[in-house]
Amino acid sequence: MTFFQIFLTVSCVLAISIGQLLFKKVSININQSDRLFSFEVLGTFSLAIFIYGLATLFWIYILKSIPLNQAYSFMALSFVFVSIGSYWFFNEKITLNIIIGLVLIILGLLFISNN
Repeated sequence: MTFFQIFLTVSCVLAISIGQLLFKKVSININQSDRLFSFEVLGTFSLAIFIYGLATLFWIYILKSIPLNQAYSFMALSFVFVSIGSYWFFNEKITLNIIIGLVLIILGLLFISNN
C-alpha cells in the first residue's frame, strides 16, 4: 500500500470512530435527559449518521484501489481511536491490558501495510 492509500484508509477509520464516539454521547444525553427527541440528542445522532454515511462513501472509493483484505485490516484501528477518544471525552479507563492490545494492533497493521 502506498502512503496515500494508508492515509485515506486511516482517515476513513477515524471518521467511523468519531461516529462511534458520537453515538456514545447520544446514549449519555438520553440517560441524562430521558428525552429521546431533545435537540441535543437528535442533533448529535444526526451528526453521527452523517459522518457514518460519508465514511461509507469514502470506504467504497478506497476499495476501488485497495484489496479488501488489506483495507479491512485497518478497521482494527477503530479500537485504538475509540479507546483514546473514550478516555479523553468520557473519562473511561485504559488499563495496561488495553494498552498492550492496542500496541499489538498497531504492530500488526504495520506488518500488513508493508506487505
